[in-house]
Amino acid sequence: MRRILGVVLTGLGAFFLVLALLFHFYLPGQVIKFPLNEYTVTDLTGTNVTYFSNETFTEVTGATVRAVSTVQGDVAAGSSSTAVWNDVTGVFDITSGPSPGTPISYTSERIAFDRRSGLVQN
Repeated sequence: MRRILGVVLTGLGAFFLVLALLFHFYLPGQVIKFPLNEYTVTDLTGTNVTYFSNETFTEVTGATVRAVSTVQGDVAAGSSSTAVWNDVTGVFDITSGPSPGTPISYTSERIAFDRRSGLVQN
């Protein structure tokens, strides 16, 4: 009886060890994906910033600058394997007042990437 119990417990231990390795290494790559409906707003503020003003064609020093970046997923353009996200970033001089401030620059990006690996696609 002891011998059978030892073999059964050894077999169960080996099974659970292999199962734990699968859960750790294999399963996340098969299950975890980037979402299609991503929506994130990032707000950053910097003090004592120096930048070149396109309005006055001079260098502005000691400014307080705010950068707001919005990432929004395009669900209609995405698929089960590809995600498409749009990123719009605005940088503002808020030295004179916080809302909304003098615009410094705007950038817009659209990127398509593999939902599992994160590799950029054409």
